[in-house]
Order: sequence, then structure tokens, then C-alpha cells
Amino acid sequence: MKLLFVFLNHPAGVEFFRGIYREKDRIPASITTGTTSEVIERLFQENDIKTHRFETEEKLLEFLETTKPHIVMVDGAVNATCHRVTETAKQLGLLTVGMLDFFGGYRKRFAIEPDYIIVPNEFIRQEMLKEGFKEEKLLPFGNPFFGEMLTYTPVFRKEFEKYIEKGKKNVLFVSQCFKEDGYKITQEEIFAKYILSRADSNTNIIVKPHPREDASWLSKYPVKVFSEAKNSYVYDFINYCDLVVGVNSTLLYVCYIRGIPFEPVKVEGLLEIDYTNPLIKPYRQPVEKIIEFLRQVLEK
Repeated sequence: MKLLFVFLNHPAGVEFFRGIYREKDRIPASITTGTTSEVIERLFQENDIKTHRFETEEKLLEFLETTKPHIVMVDGAVNATCHRVTETAKQLGLLTVGMLDFFGGYRKRFAIEPDYIIVPNEFIRQEMLKEGFKEEKLLPFGNPFFGEMLTYTPVFRKEFEKYIEKGKKNVLFVSQCFKEDGYKITQEEIFAKYILSRADSNTNIIVKPHPREDASWLSKYPVKVFSEAKNSYVYDFINYCDLVVGVNSTLLYVCYIRGIPFEPVKVEGLLEIDYTNPLIKPYRQPVEKIIEFLRQVLEK
């Protein structure tokens, strides 16, 4: 049987792939997933996806050279290891497919261009065309995670009770890894300037740290920190907040497609998303389109 290898090094990549993995029996290939990240290994396990964490990049590339998968799928992380996976796969003559989860940074994400890139919506496809990506490379299939969120039925979990304060405005701040990713402004500075400064005695602030960030800075502030065993619980929790605030997080986009009250914070130098543009709506039926594409390639 042919081999499909999926390499992920970003949380959004796991969310993208899990809907495809649930339909793995429809894909005529043996599927192997891998990462070099402990965080991503944990998220794979949380989503019941069998995976292998490679201890070194050298062992990862040796795996590619030894097994020569028919298709290599890589997430859109701005990550040198992801780039080397794509580069090595192309040198070996393997078909490479990028999974783009979200807006922005397309040339950084795909510094080594895969043969194909699955894009989430028409706005992003048009942006990538303007940046010089070839039209035949861009697959307008969508991000399966957004397809899942469109129809998801939220659950109020008992764990949420400790975060919500009745009679107050419950505001969730979605933190991101601006400090860790080398931006000029940190998530703490954004929080202090745009969130904390506007709060009053009737505001209950909850902060959702990013899985990759060092959240120790939050101990300085009178806030509740959303920290649950399953990272995915936050997609339930946002449905019970009065307002979700952040810069350009995927969580805000989920609020947009689900009609949950949200407020994007505009910070100079950081990506802004125009939520009034109808082209940012997610493509429909992404899992069906992706599986059909994989079947066509694998059955050749």
C-alpha cells in the first residue's frame, strides 16, 4: 500500500488535519504522522491521532529517504524543519502538499514551495496569486477545521464555571506568541495597553494563552487564566463569553464564522483581517474535496 506522510509542527496544523484523519478509511494509503515538537505530539494524542515524535531532524529526514512516501503533507508553520521536510521530499521526487490554515506570511510559511497548497478561502487565494504563487498550485478546498466549526454544537462544561462570573461582562483575551516569534511588541504589552486599560470593575477578564507561549507574565495581573487539559475546550468556551478580544488569532475567525461577539485589536505592524470582506468566508466541504484530491493522486 502507498504511504501518505503528514508532518505537523504547529497547533493549527493538527486542527487542519484531524478532520481528514477521521475519514482515513476513505484514503487508499497507509497514513503516518510525525512531528519534532512535544507540544504537537500532545495535541496529536489529544485528538486520538497516532503519531511519532522524531528526536532529531536528521532522523526525520532519514525516515523520508528510507520510506519515500507517495505524498508528503506539511503544515504552514513558519518553521525551518517544515521547510527542510518539503525540500528533502522534492529532492526525492515525492509529491508535496502544503496545508495553509490561515491568513498572512505566505512566503515565510512556504519558503520552499510544495507542489500544491490547500488554501482556506478565496481572499487568501487571491492574495497568494498577487504574491506570485502559480494558480495551478493553489487548491481552493478550504481548511477542514473551519468546516467543522461551522456546524459544531458547543458544550458548556463543568470546568467553565470557575471562569465565568455572573453579573459581570465576561471578556476572553486570546493571547498569541508575538514575543516568542520575535515581533517588536509582546502579547503582554498588547494586553496591558488594549485590554486591561479599558476594563472596569464590571469586567471579568479571562486570558487564553497560546500553546507555544510562555504565559508566566499573566501572574502579574488580576485575571483568570483559561487552562484546561484539552486545548480544544476553548472552542466550546467562546460560545459562553460576552466578548472575545484578540489581534489576529484563529479564535477570532471562528467567532466570525459562528456569529459570536468579538473585537479585533488593531496593532500597527501586525496582520489585520477585514471581516467586512465576503471573500474571507471559508470554502465549503473541505474534507470531501481534499479526500477526493488525495484519492485521485494515489490511484494514478
